Parts: sequence; C-alpha cells; structure tokens
Amino acid sequence: MTQDELDSLQAQAIQDVMRQCQEIAAATVSDDQVWFRNLLWALLNCALTDYRFVEIGAQKSPSLAAWGRRNLLETKVFTEFVLRSEANALAFRTDLFLDSKEFYEAVGRSHAATHKEFVAGGVN
Repeated sequence: MTQDELDSLQAQAIQDVMRQCQEIAAATVSDDQVWFRNLLWALLNCALTDYRFVEIGAQKSPSLAAWGRRNLLETKVFTEFVLRSEANALAFRTDLFLDSKEFYEAVGRSHAATHKEFVAGGVN
C-alpha cells in the first residue's frame, strides 16, 4: 500500500468519526439516557482532539505528540470500559462526577489561599 493510499484511508477514518460525532449529538434519546449519549459524544470528540494534537506534535513538538498519544490511549481504555456494560458506564459517570467535584473544590481552595483579597471582596 502506498503512502497516498494510507493517507486517504486515514482521512476517511477521521471523516467517519466526525460524522459519527454529529450523528450521536443529533440522536434523540430518552431523558434518562441523555447522559450516555453525551458521554459517547465526549469520548469521540476527545479522540478527535487528541488525534489532532498528535498530528501537530509530529510536525512541531514531540512532547505534544506524546501527550496526545497518551490521551488517546486513556480514551481508548475509558471507552472500552464504558461500552462493556451499563454498570461500567454508570460507575464511570459517578467517578467522573466525583472527580469533577473534587477538582472544582481544589481550585476554589487554591484561589482562596492565593488570592485572599479577591475572594474576600476586598479588591481596591
């Protein structure tokens, strides 16, 4: 297979994933399944974004390429876990919610500790 053929297949695969993202985003689902549709969309969107980081990094920054590739691997693991069972998807949703909550609480504590004058409303 020539490089041009490989490039064409790669471009087609990316277009297919982009189309799938659009179809998932537009899919009508029941209210209790909206979270799952959104999760699938987010996983595919992350894969597209991180793939782009790998492409850019391959040309300009090996560390960006490595970071994007690591993220792609992590997204693959998450996706396989979520798609294995409904129980896994629900567990992932719970973990994601708790991680997000802890992250925002930590950011709030950091701001309170480093910017006391702003948090206290004492901006002059």
